Amino acid sequence: MNNPIRLSKRQNGGVHIIQGKSFVLLDRDEALKLIADMQNLISADSPPRAETMNKIDTRS
Repeated sequence: MNNPIRLSKRQNGGVHIIQGKSFVLLDRDEALKLIADMQNLISADSPPRAETMNKIDTRS
């Protein structure tokens, strides 16, 4: 089943990330850090913050 991620901008410059019934609200700084982490994850083997995010993800 295809369940796309939808993004929308919040008034304070943050981001609302929605996938199915789940959602995350990020303020502007958190959104920028997430973008940087994703770029590092794609371009490097294992940045420390991405490892932490993977550990959190596996517990859910």
